[in-house]
Amino acid sequence: MVEVVVATLLSGIVIIGSLEVMGGAIKTRTASSQYALGPMLASELLAEVMSKSYEDPEAPGTGSLFGVGKESGESARSTFDDVDDYWNYSESPPLDSNDQEMTQYSGWSRAVSWRYAKTGDTSFSFFPTGLTKVTVTVTAPDGSVTRRYGIRSKDGALEQPVAIDSEIVTWVGAELQIGAQGIARAGINLTNAATD
Repeated sequence: MVEVVVATLLSGIVIIGSLEVMGGAIKTRTASSQYALGPMLASELLAEVMSKSYEDPEAPGTGSLFGVGKESGESARSTFDDVDDYWNYSESPPLDSNDQEMTQYSGWSRAVSWRYAKTGDTSFSFFPTGLTKVTVTVTAPDGSVTRRYGIRSKDGALEQPVAIDSEIVTWVGAELQIGAQGIARAGINLTNAATD
């Protein structure tokens, strides 16, 4: 009988210890996945912004303020066709590129700032220089902030005329949903733009 009591006691201690280890592992996994969401959400939106034309393809130099900002009829993100359309753009919770709310990121927010940049050091410029600096800021529910920066040139590779219509792939990602759980998203910016 004593052996049964001792074995039960030892088994209980081992089970409690393993549950504590498992709980710690789950907390670490949750924290690391939350840590990765900010950069992923920022990179995704930055890749979208950087894939747009430097200036409006139909009417260069137009916009709401000194030729900067959304042109007439561009009220939703899905209608943005150039980089400066994202000037002072923000969303909470984040939206996908079709303006659909990504409910699994409740409490998160994203914002885009846009400005002319000097060609020598990318510092701020009041006047058009042919270079812009785009900043995407993502704020997590706990208040932590992630920023991603991009430099867009009027004479860049995406602005060069192409012999035939094509789409340039600048970001590749995937979504995974199992059952009723939230959607897991991941992706990467391509360093060498590929043609679709």
